[in-house]
Amino acid sequence: MDRKTLTIKQSLWAVLICCVPFVAWGEDARPSKFARWFKLSKVTVDHARQEPAVAAQPSARPEQHAVRRPTQSAQPQRTVDVQPTPDPTIQQVAVQAYDEDVKPTQQPIAAPVVEPTPQTPESMTAQTPFAADDVTLELLTSLADSHHPKLTVAYQNIVAAQGQTVQAGLKPNPVAAFSSPQWDGPESQFNGFVSQEFVTAGKLKLSSAAASRAAEQARFEWQRVRFEILTEVRQQFYTTLADQRRVEILESLVEIARHSLDISQKLLEAGEGTRGDALLLEIELQRAEVALANTRTEYELGMRQLAILVGMPDYPIERLAANLEAATADYELDEVRFAIAARHPRAQVARLEVDRTLLLLRRACVEPIPNIDLMGGYQRQVGVPQEDQGLFQVTVSIPLWNKNQGNITTAQADVAGARAEWQNTELELATLATDALTTYRTARQFVTRYDESIIPKARETLDLTQRLYAQGQVDFLRLLQAQKTFLDAELSRVDAQKRRWQAAAGLAGLLQEDVFP
Repeated sequence: MDRKTLTIKQSLWAVLICCVPFVAWGEDARPSKFARWFKLSKVTVDHARQEPAVAAQPSARPEQHAVRRPTQSAQPQRTVDVQPTPDPTIQQVAVQAYDEDVKPTQQPIAAPVVEPTPQTPESMTAQTPFAADDVTLELLTSLADSHHPKLTVAYQNIVAAQGQTVQAGLKPNPVAAFSSPQWDGPESQFNGFVSQEFVTAGKLKLSSAAASRAAEQARFEWQRVRFEILTEVRQQFYTTLADQRRVEILESLVEIARHSLDISQKLLEAGEGTRGDALLLEIELQRAEVALANTRTEYELGMRQLAILVGMPDYPIERLAANLEAATADYELDEVRFAIAARHPRAQVARLEVDRTLLLLRRACVEPIPNIDLMGGYQRQVGVPQEDQGLFQVTVSIPLWNKNQGNITTAQADVAGARAEWQNTELELATLATDALTTYRTARQFVTRYDESIIPKARETLDLTQRLYAQGQVDFLRLLQAQKTFLDAELSRVDAQKRRWQAAAGLAGLLQEDVFP
């Protein structure tokens, strides 16, 4: 074996022997003895070395909401068999109109006798059956999940955070170099070497763990955005559904007001009525027509708003399919409060922030422990005599003055602040739970009062008036007034149901309920 080969082998063996203890002491070693030898700053927080808890997984999967954006010109596809009509109109309520033909009496001077078929309370409040092209809340929820741009933004934030997690755990790249420390003809020297930095004290693992907590926070932020969107869609859906029901009732109310005015004018022409009664009925008709026109406007704009909320402004919505009369669940305050504290993304994000700051505190404490930089190479000297030389170098920084004291203090403050913020978040969520449950119970009490007392009494009054009218004891205007009172009570009941469903949707959003109602 010549001298050159022997020198190269000796250099490589020297580098390998020196690297073994440093590599073994690297990421998996405990730096406590080394830290005490350098007299590094000690952590005063009790849980600085505590392993952070594993974060709970979000209730939904953001991966299914990767970029799936439809083009602006593309027609959205429904998941149900929909056959939209060219000119969508609001379907009329299934209520028979009064017969406007008034039969004359045998006495020419007496008032006309009106013989219409009175409407029953059931016929006046019957809802139109659902059609095949009616849009359901489940369909709108699916469209919002697939097309809303906010979910795409939140999902890309998850991808970015996951990339940061990978980046934080990567080891430094080796460095290769070629140089000439002496370039002087026959006295020239040329060398090449490779150096590698070995990160010690588990710094990469701590950095990667802290970044992974940020990635989990991004997942829960995606979940928070999703349920905010779903809550808006649900509340708008039932608001528009209530407007749809109000249109049906107001159409009946306008028909009653119009027929009342016709009867009053005929009575006035026969000399049995007064001009004042006719004017009052005309005012009632105009008020009912204005209320109907306003409700129709709100209904049509509400359907457009629904399409916007799901992220598809051009999606055709003709009519909504749902049961406004359906029952809603009952909740207890303690159950709601604990469930929200356990499930809500804000609580999960706050808890993960505590874990992340604890990891960053541990990372700051081991920062002064120096990394090891090893260099090994080969040098050739030309000329006479020609010589081969091995190069070896170990570089270690000495934490003499800078022991990362300031960053450790900052990290300790961040941990304390994160814990306080976690407690504050739980208090805020408890307040939101109390307010939401109060609103929900109040709305349910209104609906219960209307269902158990007000509507039955209005229906009983109408039934009694119909019997009295059949016996000839009350006139037809009295019957029409009883029907109007019944429909007014139905309108108030619809408003109470709208508030009940809005409160229920808000409560379901806080509880992170995927299935609603």
